[in-house]
Amino acid sequence: MRVLGIDPDLHNTAVAVADECDIIHVRTVSVDREVKSRDAVVKMVQALWCHLPLILQEFGPVSVICVEGQIIYDTKGRSKGTQNPKSILMLGQVAGAALGLAQSWAV
Repeated sequence: MRVLGIDPDLHNTAVAVADECDIIHVRTVSVDREVKSRDAVVKMVQALWCHLPLILQEFGPVSVICVEGQIIYDTKGRSKGTQNPKSILMLGQVAGAALGLAQSWAV
């Protein structure tokens, strides 16, 4: 069984392919840190649109797609809960887009 794992972020999204015993491939899809807020979401989705099909062509097909859940932490490592809902919503948009794109190309 081959697994595609995605750790979404606005500027550095990690994508990994693994099988039962080994990590086969890891790639970081990056967007310039100067790009902020909604523009970062759009740029990351565009970057994933370009990179995910190439990864799946080379290392697919995959049986499972996993996307890391999101939570916001303060500088001391404590959960912020809903203290900054805008940030968690933007991360959720990247995560949802990554899952949808990966699923559409993995089929």
